[in-house]
Amino acid sequence: MIMNLSSNIVAFGIAILLTILVFLSIELFYPQPKDYYDYYNDCYYRFNCEKEIIDCERRFEQNSSEYETMVNECRNEILKSQEYKDCLNEQYLCNQESFKKSSAYNHSKISFFILVFVGVVIILSSIFLICVEGLRAGFMLSGILVIIISTLKSWSYLMYNRGLGIFIILSVLMVLIFYSYKNNILEVSPRKQKTKNIRDSKKKKEKRN
Repeated sequence: MIMNLSSNIVAFGIAILLTILVFLSIELFYPQPKDYYDYYNDCYYRFNCEKEIIDCERRFEQNSSEYETMVNECRNEILKSQEYKDCLNEQYLCNQESFKKSSAYNHSKISFFILVFVGVVIILSSIFLICVEGLRAGFMLSGILVIIISTLKSWSYLMYNRGLGIFIILSVLMVLIFYSYKNNILEVSPRKQKTKNIRDSKKKKEKRN
């Protein structure tokens, strides 16, 4: 019991520290560009949809007793207008196009592929190279965490490349399921195991007869 607990703690510690090491290394050798969010600011200034709402608030005197009512009516009228909706749509399209041309898009793409590659290497190392069970579990958990966190970090990139993201995640998932099945890692529930044993015994009796 104590040995299993110690092994689990060591495996968990290895997984967390190795994952942190991977992401610190990425930030050191391939840091996020300084103009990462500039594409958003550019579109915001080109399509400033909130300008009319701000002008609306300035149009009335703040000391007036009906200030809040008049501002809310003015704001609601703008929000329901087709011009405001068209402006939001143009701002959204601008953000899409600007993001694809920005350093943020390239950084998300390249860092995603690097991290997924590193995660897959860690998982394969845990399967084929490492024999110590606690160390193997730690490396495998770290590889899974690296892939999960890299997916979340590069989510904006994957939203424009959903097919690629699905293919990569599904491939890693199938490798883990196959490995778990071949090594009997996933335990069968007692009820299903009992049903399986009864079925196997019936087959053996049929073969004897």
